[in-house]
Amino acid sequence: MAKRRKQVEQKCDEPGQIWHSLPAELALLALLGDRDKGLSSEEAQRRLDKFGRNLLPQAKPSSPWLRFFRQFNNVLIYVLLASAVGAMLTGDLVDAAIIFCVVLINAIIGFFQEGKAESALNAIRNMLSLSAAVLRDGKRISIPAEELSLGDIVFLQSGDKVPADLRLLDVKNLRIDESALTGESEPVEKSTSPVAENALPGDRLNMAFSGTIVTYGQAEGVVAATGIHTELGNISNLLNQVDSLDTPLQRQIAQFGNELTVAILLLAAVSFVFGVYVRGYAMEEMFMAMVSIAVAAIPEGLPAVITIILAVGVQRMARRHAIVRNLPAVETLGSVSVICSDKTGTLTRNEMTVHSVAIAGTDFFVDGVGYEGLGGFNMDGKMANPPEQPILLELARISVLCNDAELTYKDGQVVLHGDPTEGALLALGRKAGLDIATTREEFSRLDAIPFESGHRFMATLNQGVGEQSLIHLKGAPEAVLGLCSRQREKTGDNALAKDYWHGKVQAMAEKGQRVLALAVKSAPLEIDQLEFSSLGGDFTLLGLCGLIDPPREEAIRAVHECHQAGICVKMITGDHGVTANAIARQLGIGGGYPPMLGVEIEKLSDRALAWAVMKNDVFARSSPAHKLRLVEALQSKGAIVAMTGDGVNDAPALKRADVGVAMGRKGTEAAKEAAVMVLTDDNFATIVHAVEEGRTIHDNLKKAIMYILPTSFGQAGAIMVGILLDLPLPITPLQILWVNMVTAITLSLSLSFEPSEDNVMKRPPRNPGEALLSGFFLWRIVFVSLLLVFGLMGLFLYEQWLGATLATARTAAVNALVIGEIAYLFNCRFIHAPALSVRSLTGNRYVWIAIVLLLALQLAFTYAPPMQALFGTTVIPIEAWERIAAFGLSLFLVVELEKTLFRFGMAWQKKEQKKRHWASAMAVAKTDRSSLTRYAWLSIAAALVTIALKTWAWRITGSVGLLSDAMESVVNLVAAIMALAMLTLAAQPPDDQHHFGHGKAEYFSSALEGALILIAAFGIGIAAYDRLIHPRQLESIGFGLVISTLAALVNLSVARVLLRVGRRHNSITLEADAKHLMTDVWTSVGVLLALGAVAVTGWQQLDPIIGFAVALNIIWSGFTLMRRSAAGLLDSTLPEEENAHIDDILDRYRQEGVEFHDLRTRQSGADRFMTVHVLVPGKMTVKSGHDLLDRIENDIRQAIGEITVTTHLEPLDDPASFIHGETGYNQHPGRESLTPAPVSRRNGPGGAKKK
Repeated sequence: MAKRRKQVEQKCDEPGQIWHSLPAELALLALLGDRDKGLSSEEAQRRLDKFGRNLLPQAKPSSPWLRFFRQFNNVLIYVLLASAVGAMLTGDLVDAAIIFCVVLINAIIGFFQEGKAESALNAIRNMLSLSAAVLRDGKRISIPAEELSLGDIVFLQSGDKVPADLRLLDVKNLRIDESALTGESEPVEKSTSPVAENALPGDRLNMAFSGTIVTYGQAEGVVAATGIHTELGNISNLLNQVDSLDTPLQRQIAQFGNELTVAILLLAAVSFVFGVYVRGYAMEEMFMAMVSIAVAAIPEGLPAVITIILAVGVQRMARRHAIVRNLPAVETLGSVSVICSDKTGTLTRNEMTVHSVAIAGTDFFVDGVGYEGLGGFNMDGKMANPPEQPILLELARISVLCNDAELTYKDGQVVLHGDPTEGALLALGRKAGLDIATTREEFSRLDAIPFESGHRFMATLNQGVGEQSLIHLKGAPEAVLGLCSRQREKTGDNALAKDYWHGKVQAMAEKGQRVLALAVKSAPLEIDQLEFSSLGGDFTLLGLCGLIDPPREEAIRAVHECHQAGICVKMITGDHGVTANAIARQLGIGGGYPPMLGVEIEKLSDRALAWAVMKNDVFARSSPAHKLRLVEALQSKGAIVAMTGDGVNDAPALKRADVGVAMGRKGTEAAKEAAVMVLTDDNFATIVHAVEEGRTIHDNLKKAIMYILPTSFGQAGAIMVGILLDLPLPITPLQILWVNMVTAITLSLSLSFEPSEDNVMKRPPRNPGEALLSGFFLWRIVFVSLLLVFGLMGLFLYEQWLGATLATARTAAVNALVIGEIAYLFNCRFIHAPALSVRSLTGNRYVWIAIVLLLALQLAFTYAPPMQALFGTTVIPIEAWERIAAFGLSLFLVVELEKTLFRFGMAWQKKEQKKRHWASAMAVAKTDRSSLTRYAWLSIAAALVTIALKTWAWRITGSVGLLSDAMESVVNLVAAIMALAMLTLAAQPPDDQHHFGHGKAEYFSSALEGALILIAAFGIGIAAYDRLIHPRQLESIGFGLVISTLAALVNLSVARVLLRVGRRHNSITLEADAKHLMTDVWTSVGVLLALGAVAVTGWQQLDPIIGFAVALNIIWSGFTLMRRSAAGLLDSTLPEEENAHIDDILDRYRQEGVEFHDLRTRQSGADRFMTVHVLVPGKMTVKSGHDLLDRIENDIRQAIGEITVTTHLEPLDDPASFIHGETGYNQHPGRESLTPAPVSRRNGPGGAKKK
């Protein structure tokens, strides 16, 4: 006994113990259970002490103080705190207090949002049964479910919640609703027979899982797993292990905050150095000026505006039945590219419905869903009247009589009591015009044989009309047909046509319908009990019913709208493959391809699954772990994933997804707590509205940022210009804070209420990897910042030229800044569309409210004596207001002109692309590449600007470092011109002399660029050596520093653009140019550091030493470029990652019996090529082989992008097919990767196919 106890303890400690694969007696024996007496109280307690109570463990929550202070760990919060400190240093305690309040509010919101995972786990714990009926000490008693032990004998009956994972020992008509756990749409009929060891939870018919509901029948089982070891516990474990992802907005704001902080600190530092060493200001004075620049440049109102935009979006979504529990997730909806949806209850109604009825010679389509009984019958496209169809009416009557379910009303809703399938049959009777109560009273039941898995039918004996009773039969088609000898037809009862009915059953099953057959026979009145012996085999078949959990009508429309918006919808369900495929076809998901099953997912590696999930849209028989892996696979491909669901099985994937969406009405509490958004109407279509709102929110965020940043940069720029030109500051720190405060609470906030633009759901999802500010947005910000600087400084200087006092000039400048912001607000309401329209004046009443409020505040700022005393303002004449208004109008018109030119440019570019369109994929690729020349022009322009700036700085200072920097910019110019020539040549289509195009021309450009870099390095070294031998005093170092910094910023901006475009289009020319410019940037940084060190230490030798360092850096850059160019001229294989994708695809086709060899890949310039021999069964037709090659080539292109694929088709059963060509590389059948192989002497037979 002790030995057996030790064995069972070892087995129970194994988390994957497969009780379902063991016979019931052996499982009971292994668990040391006793069906006659059950466990003794002492043994049960001992096992509780050993294995723990039947509870899910609760993770220790984070300390509230730790959770609170964690909210401040954010770069943007640091920027806010820095701005508050700056405000305090300038004496504005009110603004500092306001900023601190914003930080505190953000922290409080984050504090209450955290802990969502703990709530989800608590919700799962609440699903556990409260009590259990067990056999203990030979007595049947009820105990708390948490006291269950392994080996306990548990009794189940209809309505019970299963208290632990049970291995069933005896069942009687047992059906269990497992939809919340597995996604199965209808109750599962249970048995005691062993199942396969690798069966998924949904296929373990001899197990009853903790937390599921018994809908019918009775059972006895032995406890096989408790607590964390149950299937429900596995889900809890997954939730514990799953980390919630930062939203794209959080990642973008973090990146944006870092970049903004660095830029502001750099500008402030440069201004400080220039003011002290060039203009000779005192350090204390320049420190305050530096604080003023930082306070001006930091958009302290931006976090509050972002929070308010998100909050407004949350309110809008709530009005459209979507409750958002995590504020940043609102914006994430706008970037969703894939929606993974559970089927049952999400895309479908989770209400079984009779979808079709087949009687002899006639098929009926049944419309209407749910249990209300609303709908009717269609026959050959026309409405059918049941009273005119006696066979249909009698079939509907049997569906009511041979039925144990009940339908009642509660709060205006139909409530089902009983099995969902029988509920659907009652609804069918209602659609046929039958009153359920009246029908059952008229044909009262005398006896019944309940449904059991052994005979798979239900039979009832009902009082008939006249001298006979009626026996009604309902059940599985194969069982009912076996008891029938005749079929009911319009002409009477005729011999049963079994082949006809088998064909009907198969056709219905292929549509994913569950098929029931209904039959009837007469019985003598004296029979009042129903026995198997009295059934006989002389039934008359009336027809078949096809049942399905139908898709929601609104879900069908919503899926279509998602596809229009560029969003892929994938169905992930635990239901059977045939059912999932049928529903997917009705919804327009999956393109008719068969679903991928859970057992297939199990076999795939993470890398292979990442490829498979992009190709397949329907996944069936999926476990919670599968759903989680699928979501993670999509995210590994860069997708922003929304996961919808309502069951416990969805909770881990809901938490992992970028946006988890739970159903509010029928969803479990676990799903709601794990999700970030809950749909109060359980309507999949609401997700489409949420996506639209998310895209609108993102648009408004970008509009707000595009509006706020030019204001801040314009103020900072005006201060820097004042320092640079040795002028009085045009605006004081207090006035800066005033402008920031009043515009943040008025104009900026009004953009939070902007409605959706017309095309918001007609464009594809944005790239989640893109920066918060694109190149165009950066240009717009710089452009408008310069306009504000020129306007503010221009009016300030003009007022002084007219003889105005400093206070009057500053007052005019501040008002000009505010009026300019009002004008720019109308520009920002539409990013690209014109604002010169009636629509720009309507649609957002908050804009006008904000303008009126702001004008009132500015009048008080200008004319109210207390304000004048506080901010140093004074009265300005009406003429000054006229000039201010003229500036505002001019700014508005200039920005509109810029928008017009941009639209014309985009239209012209699209027109030119259409003109150059080629039919072949190669030509299309070349057409796209022809547009790269404009980036070479951008590089040329940057080189000209930086040459001028650096030469100017060298002439002023006489620095060898700056001279070397200028010479490198000359190299940049020559290289950019060469890049332009080579990009133009590389974009030319193939011709008679160059069948594969001119892509390698780009490598000549990069090689020449490397050579020029080496020559420049040699010249710089000579100049540095001369200066080291003959030192010379540097002059105007500060001025040179400022100019050189501007040149470095120009190069940095252009380099980032070129690098991004070069990588996107695989252009080595643009990548080389970008890296060369980045070398120039780092060179400039080194020079700036050296000049700063010279200014501080006075050691003149640092200048030529830095020159030598620059020369060495340039030599390394040139050498690297030349080496890469040489490698590019020699074709190389594709990158390892792309080869791995190809291997994964070929491995998938090997599972279909296809083999491959002689796989080769190469890259020639920007073009990629692949050849492979494909071995197929010799009996395959030419068309089938051609279709197979098309599929393989399309899959490869989907995985790695545009590539020219040459395939060679060969018969698999011909030994000569395995003789390899003279390739030097081969891939043997079954081998997983490209490997070196001996050179063969003979090519295999077959036909080549090239695309």
